[in-house]
Amino acid sequence: MKKLLLTALILSGLAFGVKAQSGVVFSLETNSGLTYEYSMDETAKIYFSDTELLFKNEDVSINLPLSEISKAYFTTYEEVDETGNQQLSIYPNPVKDVMKINNPGDNQLVTIYSLKGQTVMQFTASGEASVNVSDLHAGIYIISAGNSVSKFIKM
Repeated sequence: MKKLLLTALILSGLAFGVKAQSGVVFSLETNSGLTYEYSMDETAKIYFSDTELLFKNEDVSINLPLSEISKAYFTTYEEVDETGNQQLSIYPNPVKDVMKINNPGDNQLVTIYSLKGQTVMQFTASGEASVNVSDLHAGIYIISAGNSVSKFIKM
């Protein structure tokens, strides 16, 4: 089961193109409570066998036994642009039930789209808001508010 979940997380991350995307961190939590975080640069690659996970990027190469991994996930973040305006950010990503969004505008219309371009949810938000997405089917979604667009995975 752990290998299946890890495979789904890795494939979900690859569907987002995280190998070449800046602003992505790959995190591993161990059974002993340690957390390892690795920045995903354009050279980053993740491999795993029946017994271990291998992460490589320009700066780091690690091998970790699968039996020691309790959780693996990707975190995306948005940079603040040169004008000082904060971009739309969402967390956690992937999300199961409730996600938080940090919306840069006041009373902006927030829209969630399926990958087919269908509107699946709309609401107005300002600042930080909690959004219940438990009714959405598992998959990849696009969220927009004003001129800001991001994507998330619903597990």
